[in-house]
Amino acid sequence: PASAVCSGSREKAFAGRLPEQEGPLTLSQAINRALADQLAAHPDVLVFGEDVARKGGVYGVTRGLQKRFGPGRVFDTLLDEQAVLGLALGSGVSGLLPVPEIQYLAYLHNALDQIRGEAATLSFFSQGAFRNPMVVRVAAYAYQKGFGGHFHNDNSVAALRDIPGLVVASPARPDDAASMLRTCVAAARTDGSVCVFLEPIALYNTRDLFEEGDNGWLSPYVPPSRWAETHVPIGKARSYGDGHDLTIVTFGNGLRMSLRAAVRLTAEGYGCRVLDLRWLSPLP
Repeated sequence: PASAVCSGSREKAFAGRLPEQEGPLTLSQAINRALADQLAAHPDVLVFGEDVARKGGVYGVTRGLQKRFGPGRVFDTLLDEQAVLGLALGSGVSGLLPVPEIQYLAYLHNALDQIRGEAATLSFFSQGAFRNPMVVRVAAYAYQKGFGGHFHNDNSVAALRDIPGLVVASPARPDDAASMLRTCVAAARTDGSVCVFLEPIALYNTRDLFEEGDNGWLSPYVPPSRWAETHVPIGKARSYGDGHDLTIVTFGNGLRMSLRAAVRLTAEGYGCRVLDLRWLSPLP
């Protein structure tokens, strides 16, 4: 909640330049600022994973967080997904709120049972007596032709979709990402939810939507005073346009392509609407 955000701690966390004063941000920047806000507001939040601290992540999403919040809150782990999620399980049970990062979606599979067999089911097996809340950030989806094969360009969300109790978020736009990350952290804190937050690598630094230089994919950062009105509930989709001839249902990388296709269809006389699911579990 915005009430948990102390203006003094925010000023210190952002070195006097608040993110809402930066102007339109990319997806990567919006996630970075949202993580900083959570770290500033909640001393129990931990951000960790492979290369997330000193390097700031493969794509710079966590850049600068360790310097601002210290190695006790933002730190590098072993290059081992089972260690990353095992640490998240233990810290969640201990009353902390872990936000671990899995470097690529395909890297999750060797440690998936820690989510399926333990994290997402602990509260069920204990009749609610125990819980291990967490928000697992994952750099996801295809992003580069001819590189990395299936170990980097991985779309296997089915491995997550059928795990009971697991929340799967898939934001595509910067404003959605910040709002949905706040929702996931709040759900973890209040309900003990286990959330997986899938971030489209291909859109991390995207700026334009329809034409080069239009900056149509950027979004301003919403200040805490507007978090309540811009709240994105779990399972709520986002609709673009109001055409009645065709609805394109999409998510992740597909949103930008679908919006571009919708403009062409509209020019050809077809009334088109685009529905971004945003949440893959529960489905809207």
